[in-house]
Amino acid sequence: MVYERGTGFARRTREGFTEAVAEHGLTGVALPCEDTFDQVSATVGELLETRPGLSGLVVHNEAAVNHVLGALRQYGRRVPGEVAVVAICPDDIAERSSPPLTSVLIPAEEVGRQAVRLLMDKLAGRAVPDGTLLEPRLAVRDST
Repeated sequence: MVYERGTGFARRTREGFTEAVAEHGLTGVALPCEDTFDQVSATVGELLETRPGLSGLVVHNEAAVNHVLGALRQYGRRVPGEVAVVAICPDDIAERSSPPLTSVLIPAEEVGRQAVRLLMDKLAGRAVPDGTLLEPRLAVRDST
């Protein structure tokens, strides 16, 4: 799992979520979960049981997105009427979901371009930063 490996993007996403929740005076929890329907359903069920006023989910696992929507339907929750869902995933996945999901794009092409540019700079002996952050882009759709 990316959280156990300490993957940078996963750690930064989780930290950003936690900071934004606190900054806006909200309560939130970050729960890693495998992407099988049974695991997603159990996690969603746990969230709904322990947080009966749950009004939104941020899903940072594109393979689990449709399972989250299915689990919410299974538990009788309407999206977006009762629970808003935001996914961090490619646009094509967000657009094909039902309902189409509000999403933060994972800019795979831009990540690739930046990686090649940084590699070429490094091979040429130029200094490269320890990390490169890309500006997130939110696309509002029917799930919020």
